[in-house]
Amino acid sequence: MIYDLLDELKNDLHELEPDALEAKYHGMAEDEAGEKIAKQIADISVSDYQSDLCDALSQAMEAADDEGCEAIVFEYDMDADWAGWFYVCGDYAHEAVADDDWADEHEEELEGPVMKAFAKVHAKHGGLDADEEDESSRGAVTLYLIARTLACVSRAAEQARPEGLALCACFTGQDALWRLREPHDED
Repeated sequence: MIYDLLDELKNDLHELEPDALEAKYHGMAEDEAGEKIAKQIADISVSDYQSDLCDALSQAMEAADDEGCEAIVFEYDMDADWAGWFYVCGDYAHEAVADDDWADEHEEELEGPVMKAFAKVHAKHGGLDADEEDESSRGAVTLYLIARTLACVSRAAEQARPEGLALCACFTGQDALWRLREPHDED
């Protein structure tokens, strides 16, 4: 079930604005994990995290420009304080190619922000490999945390405006990258 919902979230990234994305997955977390946990996640301030994402993305954009690169990948580790990195990649292939090997070769790696509050909630209430008994609850919590993370990255991209660059994101261990912006996207 959780992997089907991850596919739905991937589609929602292109269909919903960041606030609507967060609202949808807040509702899911509320339904599956309870109002208290959903509120706990909603009450986590992301202003500093989002600002730090914007700063790090701007640095990645400068590095991409200096190196003549085509893409930036943001990766975050849910099990390590929600630590993030921006990878500046020389090449890029559209999702339709179904080959993300281009992202394995990066010209530069920049440290992004951590979000310890997300990691703490995830460790206690979330998870992708939960047993069937608590899969819905734990999965909904994880999806909401991912949605909030990607909403922050999307807002940072709206501010930094990485025109001409692809912007992708993934969590550590994710099978395929999610495209947040294609090189031709404009605000």
